[in-house]
Amino acid sequence: MDKQTGPKGFLVVLPGEIIEMPQDSDKSWLTLFYSLPRELAEKWKPAYELPRCPYEVLRTDKYNHIV
Repeated sequence: MDKQTGPKGFLVVLPGEIIEMPQDSDKSWLTLFYSLPRELAEKWKPAYELPRCPYEVLRTDKYNHIV
């Protein structure tokens, strides 16, 4: 069997940095969440706490309890 030598997740390019997000991470669904219209996303009450800009959510662990 061949060993995987590349990234084991998604490479996310943020202003000033590049991070690797594991495929099994809950944060891998953020792209889908942020593509929803605000009116639809805010029907889920915890979404009020998430910033509409994904950079802050990806950079810190501050919002992990919601994601």
